[in-house]
Amino acid sequence: MSAITENACRAFDITPIRLPDPTNPKYIIFFPRAGMGNVLMSYVSSVMYACLTGRILKIAPLEERERDIFVCSEYFDENAPNSLCRDLEMDEPLRNRYKASKPMVKNPEAWDLRSHCPRNKPHLEYFLCDDGLSNDKFIAVSSCHYWGDLFYDNPFFNSKISTESFRKVLRDRLAPSDKVKQKMVPDSNVPYQVCIHVRWEASKTAASLGDNWVENLNKCVRNIFDRHDSHNPNSMNGAKKKDLLLFTMHKDVRDVIKSSLEGEGINDDTIHVHFASETKSEYSHSDDKHAGIADMFSMGKHCVHLLPSLETSTYFLMAANLMDNVSVFPGERWKDGCLEGSEMKEMIPSSDYWWKEKDVCNLKDSTCMTKDGSTIIPSLRFYEHVAPDKQ
Repeated sequence: MSAITENACRAFDITPIRLPDPTNPKYIIFFPRAGMGNVLMSYVSSVMYACLTGRILKIAPLEERERDIFVCSEYFDENAPNSLCRDLEMDEPLRNRYKASKPMVKNPEAWDLRSHCPRNKPHLEYFLCDDGLSNDKFIAVSSCHYWGDLFYDNPFFNSKISTESFRKVLRDRLAPSDKVKQKMVPDSNVPYQVCIHVRWEASKTAASLGDNWVENLNKCVRNIFDRHDSHNPNSMNGAKKKDLLLFTMHKDVRDVIKSSLEGEGINDDTIHVHFASETKSEYSHSDDKHAGIADMFSMGKHCVHLLPSLETSTYFLMAANLMDNVSVFPGERWKDGCLEGSEMKEMIPSSDYWWKEKDVCNLKDSTCMTKDGSTIIPSLRFYEHVAPDKQ
């Protein structure tokens, strides 16, 4: 039943509004939903909220959640010192108290803009304005996206949390299970200088990045390898140092990238494209969850430069935050050749209600009430309101 400790929260660069009260514990209940990337985004948000408010984090009862989505010990090491699996499930007495309390489940999400904004705006405003001092025994949250970015705009929380908190929670709590380790890219003394992550199939990637996306990617890859050669002329033989690791669920992407980047013949400029798990897409998620999570850990462990086609991809964002030294060139920058100094600067997720840095649910008109009846305007980082039908 243990809470996340004050020392752990401060290690995440989070200063609690209040500390856990062992004589009267309060809880944040998180509902895992959708793909594993979505689950982890909501989990990290819940950890951040637990730290800010002194609540104990628990997962929703098995019979109330999507059962096939998340069995923690299947995918993550439950014996790791700070495992996210530890003390996550409710015991029976707590489960009974939770069910008897019948809390309203809050949905801080707006990925379906036309229906979610009117329905979920009160839930978004709750976390935008929450002072962390609620006496509700249980606060239950179901979201398939990251909602922790509301805390940076919350006038009670924004000085209590760092932009590094997401990264620190992720790195502290995640370790692969044995089943996942078996499907990771094998350990090597030499990291991959270039790793590529392509989220969608080739046609959808072309629609997003342009018909020349593969040619732009080829230019990017060769520029990165050339820089590595110039900085490390005697590091290893030419062919070996041009090994590249590709992460994708789509065979057509594997085929077109391998054909384009490897070219013909063997010489010092030959690029060797290696495939990671070769999972397949099933309803936009990996058909093999263990392999999909293994890919995330492999990206974080084995890559020097990461080239994701989609900079909002949850798997990419988590992998980038698991890297010790982050160097990322997202797809939108491939056309510029991945020049040194043009790397992506921030790896903090942005939620769906800030879609493309637009205030789609018109949160800028929100005001927060204080205990004395006065109002505070949230310090929204994003700008103009764009109605859903204008997206």
